[in-house]
Amino acid sequence: MFKNCLYFIISILILFPYPIDINVKGYPLSTSYILMLIIFIFMPVILTKGYYWKLNLTKLIWMMRIIFITIFLIASFEFGLSSARIVSFIGYFMISFLYETAFIFNIQPKKFFKIFNIIFLFVLIYATCIAGYFIISTGSLMYNTASIRDLLFLYPNHFSILLILVFWIRQYFVEKHSILIDIWITILIFVFLSRVAIASFLISFIVNILISNDIDKWKKAVSLILVLSLFIPASIYFMGVKEQSVGSTMDRTYYSRVARWEAAFEYIKLDPIIGSGFDRTTDVVSSYQSINGQQAELGSMHNDYLDLLVKGGVLGLISFFAVFIGIFITGFKYNKSLVVLALTIMLTALFQNPIKTIPIMFCLFFTLGAIVFNKSRSNLNNYP
Repeated sequence: MFKNCLYFIISILILFPYPIDINVKGYPLSTSYILMLIIFIFMPVILTKGYYWKLNLTKLIWMMRIIFITIFLIASFEFGLSSARIVSFIGYFMISFLYETAFIFNIQPKKFFKIFNIIFLFVLIYATCIAGYFIISTGSLMYNTASIRDLLFLYPNHFSILLILVFWIRQYFVEKHSILIDIWITILIFVFLSRVAIASFLISFIVNILISNDIDKWKKAVSLILVLSLFIPASIYFMGVKEQSVGSTMDRTYYSRVARWEAAFEYIKLDPIIGSGFDRTTDVVSSYQSINGQQAELGSMHNDYLDLLVKGGVLGLISFFAVFIGIFITGFKYNKSLVVLALTIMLTALFQNPIKTIPIMFCLFFTLGAIVFNKSRSNLNNYP
């Protein structure tokens, strides 16, 4: 009973990350940070466990953390310590600690995701009502990004990424998951008109079919044909719908991103090894040349790799990629859900900023921790 209550609370904090209406140096806080606080409080207990340190992924993640700390300290000594740099560093640093959640609470993936899935169904109903309201009242979701974010607790693009991740978690961990719910999730991903989410969902679907061991090569070929014949026309249609908005045309999206990235590369040349030491991107690269030739506020880099390159330099980016390579290897070895989960985040990170979003990264790091934790415990139990 206690475990179920614990699973319920964690699921609520992640799937309903209600904003606390507190901004720390431009970073909004939500109830998800309560989970992060609990993890930090109980971390000393985990650090004493021998099996935790024997895991290669644990070593990789701590290597990344140590590199991040080193970059932060060097930059703070060189450029001066600032509250904005501290807050930005903590944001990057703490996300990886979602990995330890399963170790702290002794979580069993199947039982946890059964409750997680029930809570998610309420999220699905709620999100459908929100989308339906805006479509009926205004005829479009495209012009209400800020309003939808305030109601969904995430930007529509980020919510679409979360839907993809939960879709794959359901396939691998939820027994007797309903195909109707899967179709419902898929429709909602398309309805929110996130081009990067739609494209990533299609790619992850293809990869999942290719790496599956449950179907023979002929069934794989048929499945690929069915997926492509259904997804590609739907993708073209919904991307065409978004193209009708002047501010969301492909040309404008392409130009604004390239202009942002060029501005970022100019800054990276100043200190390519450690970057800004996790100072806020908008503080060090404040503007870019917009499509009309004028300087515009950066707002967002719309690329997590460039964002990390600006903040942590080459060292930070390489250490981050090392962890993801470890996740892919672990996925192929133990549970292929990690492959499609990591792939989805890495693809969407090319044009969005999912890596600093707690609900999105929870789906990857928590699942990763739960899989390796249960695998390590089962190995210990098999020893004579």
